[in-house]
Amino acid sequence: MEGFDVKLTSSIYVGEESGRLETMLTNPADDFDFGAEQASERMVTLIQPIMIIFLALVICLIIISVLLPIYTLYNNVGNM
Repeated sequence: MEGFDVKLTSSIYVGEESGRLETMLTNPADDFDFGAEQASERMVTLIQPIMIIFLALVICLIIISVLLPIYTLYNNVGNM
């Protein structure tokens, strides 16, 4: 079967030949489940610092957008 994992293909073949397809598919299913969990944990580990930096930049932009007009008004009042 082209396009499928070799371990899955072998398990299907052996399971069909022995008449125990359900039990033979349990092991690859557990392996795929474990791999998916590992991939999602890695993705969260990579995305978390990026999101923290992004939110810090957004907060800095908000602070600058509030303080810059106040600072400009303060300088204009000081020049009068």
